[in-house]
Amino acid sequence: HTHQHIHTHVHTRTHTYARARASTTHTHARARIRTRQAISSCRATDDWKTAVSLFNQFCRRAKEGALEPNAILYNTILNVLGADTDRQREREFSRVLKDMWRREVVPDLGTYTSRMAFATRGKRWRSVLAIWRELDAIACSQSATSFALGIRAAEMTGDGAQAKAMLQ
Repeated sequence: HTHQHIHTHVHTRTHTYARARASTTHTHARARIRTRQAISSCRATDDWKTAVSLFNQFCRRAKEGALEPNAILYNTILNVLGADTDRQREREFSRVLKDMWRREVVPDLGTYTSRMAFATRGKRWRSVLAIWRELDAIACSQSATSFALGIRAAEMTGDGAQAKAMLQ
């Protein structure tokens, strides 16, 4: 009788813990989605400073044991920051990328495309080509946007050999 009672008690506690953990994970995912949506809405009004503030708040909560930002959230803030270029935005863009690398969040196609688009807006064509080569080196498939940005950079730098290689 005692053995059965202990087994039932352990099973109940394990099941309760698993449910609580799943609930917490679901709550964290919702928080990440809400933050991403709020940051995205800042792009429509070009309110990048509010977007940065929202992102920083999320990251502070992550330090307190909540969930970490993922590539999608990083890409969202990078897209808002990359919508235009000025010195402040460039600094924030770089800071966000460094934070992403520091947290060891793996960049995805969206991250590379955001970097390429931002460099394009600043007419830093050699940077665009370097990012394109990074993307190509990790054997990640190109998006139509990243491909177009790469071709444009090759054209702007007069690098016909690079353009030809991109088309192969």
